Amino acid sequence: MLVNLKKISDILLSELSQVTEIQKELADTVDSFPRGTIVKKTIKGKPYYYIAKRDGKRVRFSYLGKLDNGDLAAMKKAFALRRKYTAFIRSLKRQSASLKRLLKVLDKA
Repeated sequence: MLVNLKKISDILLSELSQVTEIQKELADTVDSFPRGTIVKKTIKGKPYYYIAKRDGKRVRFSYLGKLDNGDLAAMKKAFALRRKYTAFIRSLKRQSASLKRLLKVLDKA
């Protein structure tokens, strides 16, 4: 029985190590993507694009300029990837916490 627990513990440690490594790599990748979201404002019938970001409790807008469809699509894709990676990092953190709890229980056994 103890041998099986040792094997399980080793597998969980390996998994925790992999999850932590992936989490660090993704965190570095996420930092390369822009923060915020794209906001389109129509002023006098013309579209103007801004990045809206939180600064404490305030929302700050940064002017992007007049974007053509290709630039706009690329920016939207970058923001979508950031959201996707951020959600994945959150799930990895939950998985890491679960693995740590399991290891703690196995250490007591």
